[in-house]
Amino acid sequence: MLRKLIACAALVASVASFGAEAADGFKVDLSVSRGGIVIGQPSIQVKADLNADLTITPPGSPAEAAVRLVVSVAPTPDKGVVDIHLMVFDQAHGEWTLRAEPTMKAKLGSDVQLKVGTKGLARAASPIDVTVKIAAAKLT
Repeated sequence: MLRKLIACAALVASVASFGAEAADGFKVDLSVSRGGIVIGQPSIQVKADLNADLTITPPGSPAEAAVRLVVSVAPTPDKGVVDIHLMVFDQAHGEWTLRAEPTMKAKLGSDVQLKVGTKGLARAASPIDVTVKIAAAKLT
């Protein structure tokens, strides 16, 4: 009986150890709106501390309507909390223009919302809203 208990304890310890090492990155679910209209809802996987660069063009729209996002996620000392660094670009006269570059903390599994307005812009542009949800992920 004692041998079975020791074997079970060893199995539980190895499974717990495997679970802690299994997540080597993050799943990032995004929802991007422009002028109140959802233009894309991509889901990507990123390694910790590395940038993911993606461009979202609304279906049937010209390239000038695209939004470009650069996303990185980093673990923090706080359990279940990550740092998100996000760069939001749109196009002006055929060139990508940085509209916002926030860094924020988020709990894994919770939504974080970013609203990029138009205040202070010297050109006409529509607001961009980004919702981000992060989960730990095993990357292959």
